[in-house]
Amino acid sequence: MSTSVAATMAAQRAPTPQPRAGNFRACLEPCAANGVNARWSVPEAVTKVYVAYDYGGIPANAHYQRIWRVVGRGEWVRYDCTWPGPSDGTVEVTLTEPNGLHSGEWEMSIVVDGAVILQESFVVEGSWRAWYPAGVIPNCFGKVSTR
Repeated sequence: MSTSVAATMAAQRAPTPQPRAGNFRACLEPCAANGVNARWSVPEAVTKVYVAYDYGGIPANAHYQRIWRVVGRGEWVRYDCTWPGPSDGTVEVTLTEPNGLHSGEWEMSIVVDGAVILQESFVVEGSWRAWYPAGVIPNCFGKVSTR
């Protein structure tokens, strides 16, 4: 078998990369790529948290969800959409509440085609109890900057 035929056959058998995400960062200002300004807790009643994560292998037109919930309280918002692409990159989104984010452990889940590919959290300190869930938003991002 010639080298070019073997290479073609190997390329045809190569599995499609599975969707993945990682390098989660929560920050009080836009997150640095190296995570130098990342935090695992933020002050009570903070109104905006920047969150960044790296992702790969997410095919265009996949069913994408980003779900925010407060552990012990429930779901706060669910972004539910068809992934527009690209398949690999870094996304930075903001979690914003003008009245201050509820105190507690905030958990973000990224779900692609029904599979959880990332689940991470950070803590809003204190005892702030503002709770104004946004429900389901039928788009991928809202406010976002992609690097």
